[in-house]
Amino acid sequence: MGLKPGGHYGVVFCGGGPATTGILVCAAEQGRLDTLLGRGTCIIEQSSAIGPGAIGHYPISANTRGATFLTWLDKAGPREAFDAARNAGSTYALARFATVFPRLPLVGEHLASLGDAVRARVESVPGCSVVTEHSVRELTLLDSGGAAITFEPVDGGARITVTADHAVIAMGARPRADLGQLALLPGLDLRPHEHKLCHANALLDERVGLPPGLRRAIARTRKVVVVGGSHSAWSAAWVLIHDRGLRDDRGRPPRVTVLHRSHLRFYFRSVARARAAGYAFDETSDVCPQTGAVNRHGGLRADAHGLAWAATHQGRAAGPVRAISLIDEEGARATAAEALDEAGAVIAAVGYEAILPAITWPDRRPVRLATTESGLQVTEQARLVSAEGTELPQLLAFGLGAGQRATGMLAGEPSYTGRLDAVRLYQNEVGGIVLDSLLGSARA
Repeated sequence: MGLKPGGHYGVVFCGGGPATTGILVCAAEQGRLDTLLGRGTCIIEQSSAIGPGAIGHYPISANTRGATFLTWLDKAGPREAFDAARNAGSTYALARFATVFPRLPLVGEHLASLGDAVRARVESVPGCSVVTEHSVRELTLLDSGGAAITFEPVDGGARITVTADHAVIAMGARPRADLGQLALLPGLDLRPHEHKLCHANALLDERVGLPPGLRRAIARTRKVVVVGGSHSAWSAAWVLIHDRGLRDDRGRPPRVTVLHRSHLRFYFRSVARARAAGYAFDETSDVCPQTGAVNRHGGLRADAHGLAWAATHQGRAAGPVRAISLIDEEGARATAAEALDEAGAVIAAVGYEAILPAITWPDRRPVRLATTESGLQVTEQARLVSAEGTELPQLLAFGLGAGQRATGMLAGEPSYTGRLDAVRLYQNEVGGIVLDSLLGSARA
């Protein structure tokens, strides 16, 4: 396990998935990895390896092209530390999909190779550690600054506590637990459908899987409702019509109704391409001034883009997927209610909650964290904030359920104000923000 003698680190990363390894890749690209490791770094991960997290268990396409996952290879240093990742079979396989959207299981294989390289580099530096098959259970703020981090083996055993100047929480996320309380429109919510309601994670994560009863109901009724308009929602719709185990006895896929509240955004690499496709967009608020892309952050991509476009722009009334905008009008409310009543299952693609350890003040009182509708509230420097408004500079958080808003160096199209979560951001803009908070803004 190689824990540092004395038990104090400059930074402890709670979680070792794509968010954490992305930060170290960003540091390697910027020439700051040696500085970060020189302060003492510890990564604590509950699985047996660092790198891929849950990504490899999602049988859908990535929402970025294959080349995006490989750009770090050209700059990461020291170069020899990442040669194994450069030469891995998964890296070569991913390079064959450089200009298209690869499947996430392949991306997961690449991230596993990257994780192996990151682990070897971290463990080669005295005073640095990687601890796998352990879960972080508690963070206690210290009067002197910094935090105490307590973790334990996932299969049981004695707890271990170390201290750090900074703790970075990137432990992934869990599905929202309040699905039945979701109000779609005045007088229309999901409470009557709780018996057939589940989060999209059960459909998208092969480790979870839809309950057998819902699978049978989908095949029998051939009707499913997906609630949400995000990439996850349309990816769920894609899985529903492609999973052969959800087809009826004649081999027909279910009909999917997507209920979405906000208008659907589509990504295009340029204004010219959006115009050529006949896409109606605002050329000021929907265009990223840095890249010229339309809906750079908020737009649907890959399979989700194709499916949503066909459902809304190609007049495919008889196709496998239809989209209904949840507007407060009698006709829309009646159509949505009928779809919910007839569906064999209702899939809610409505976001995630960050997984957190117990966090306490120095006197052991629980720290209540500030939240927003879309997850944990963090500052532009990725620092957590208490419910009372106190910034906690020693605690940083990012990743699913705690993504940063599209402001400052993350700004894209002005119309998008949501949170951002993506491997490409962890390895680039988000990574730079976290590194600046940990090391200061001076770069090599």
